[in-house]
Parts: sequence; C-alpha cells; structure tokens
Amino acid sequence: MSVPVQLRRRWSVMPLAATALAMFAAAAAPAIAQPAKEYQQATPAGATQSMVGDRDVFIATVHLDGNANIKGDGMHPTEPFPTDALPPGGGLLLTSPGEDGAWHVRAFVFEPRQVVVFQGAPVTLHFTGIQGPSYRIQVDGHSEIIELKRGEVKTVTLAADTPGVIGFRSLDHLPSMQGSVVVLPHP
Repeated sequence: MSVPVQLRRRWSVMPLAATALAMFAAAAAPAIAQPAKEYQQATPAGATQSMVGDRDVFIATVHLDGNANIKGDGMHPTEPFPTDALPPGGGLLLTSPGEDGAWHVRAFVFEPRQVVVFQGAPVTLHFTGIQGPSYRIQVDGHSEIIELKRGEVKTVTLAADTPGVIGFRSLDHLPSMQGSVVVLPHP
C-alpha cells in the first residue's frame, strides 16, 4: 500500500514533535531523586518508590535569555521596553534597546530548581557551573558558602531525615536563582 506524500511527511514530523514535548515536560517538572537500584521497590502500578538510600542530583547554573525589539524585526514583533524596574539582587537583568531597537532580558536559575525526595537517606547536591563566571551559593543548614566557578562541580550532602523544605540560593543572583529540596515523609 502506498502512503500519500503529505501523510508520510506528517508522520515523520510526529516523532520529532513528541520528543520536543517530552523534553519540555521533563524540563518543567521537579527532579525526583532516585536511589541506587538496590534501594528501589516496584509498586503495583509499576512505578518505583524511593526507599532509604543515597541520592545524587546534579544542579546546573544556567541563564535564560529573552530577546525583543521596540521596532520589531524578522524574528520578533514590536514590543515596548518595560518601564517598571526589575527586582534587585542581580538575578534578573534588563538591557536597554540599542540603535537597532533590540533589548534583552536575562534570568539566572538553577536547573533543576526543585528536588523531591523521601526522608531517610542523605541527598547529595552537585552544583555545576555552566553559564556565568561565578556564583556564591548558600544552602540552608550549612554555614559554609559554596564558591562556584564555570566548569567546576561543588558538592554538599544534606541529611534529609526530617520532612520539610531545604532551600538553596545564589547570593549574587536573587531573586530568581533559588531552589529547594522537598523532603516528603517516608510512605
């Protein structure tokens, strides 16, 4: 049976669209730390449930960039430059329009910015410098400030033995560059 060219083209795009949608959904969801295999237990629904075990999460330092133009251009419609100031702290940056009318906004963030674990085992956060030259990261319950530069990985281990929220933040990029480890009661 011969499939019309229009249908073949549409079908060949479907896996690409599905992959893009899956990547977007994964990026928007919080990270759920999984322990080593010997600490996983299958539930009747087939999902895995975290039990007591070490968990490692790599957290990247990144920035998101938005581009616009007060005159409009081939890639952007006409957008006025914002008149309200952004919150202080260095985490949100706004660049005024140039002669060509282009303006930019940047937000510094952690990716993932939220990690969810069950109580009962340590969680190790590996902060990884990806974008931006340096960061000073503070983690709740730890007195030492983590000094992180691009290309480095700095690690902190959290007890995660009590349900609650453990926050972390870049002191140089607030208010946008904040994250948390949510510790749930063990089921």
